[in-house]
Amino acid sequence: MGALLLGRRTHEHFAGAWTSPETAERLPEVTAFMNAVPRTVVTRSGRVTPWEGTRVTDGSDLAADMARLRAGAEGGIAVFGSSSLTVTLLEQGLLDELRILLHPVVLGGGRSLFAGLKDRLDLAAGAVTAFRSGNVLLRYRPCGPAGNR
Repeated sequence: MGALLLGRRTHEHFAGAWTSPETAERLPEVTAFMNAVPRTVVTRSGRVTPWEGTRVTDGSDLAADMARLRAGAEGGIAVFGSSSLTVTLLEQGLLDELRILLHPVVLGGGRSLFAGLKDRLDLAAGAVTAFRSGNVLLRYRPCGPAGNR
């Protein structure tokens, strides 16, 4: 992974977690990576918790933002959480692959993963990885932007 693209709420959570001394002590390799990888935060407010290596964009031209990230990143661009941002990227045809980590827990409530998606989006199934923990990583490729079938 060569860059992160995050929504504001996910950025706030990550900035708090990955800059804490406790996390650095528990997960030193992951903490070092998360602090070194370039991050872009998409927010209309323009205000985010300061975190060195973070760029802020208003998302008015996500295609240009993604092109800039792709040109500068050595590796893929990941979006963690940020479900509203993910929906927007899917609708604009800007995501190459979805990776969904399924945990073996049924909560019985919560938010829809793709709440707000206006049109149907067909997906082509990719590799599936099952972990000893019971987690399953599902990979899908969008078959074009939502609504363009």
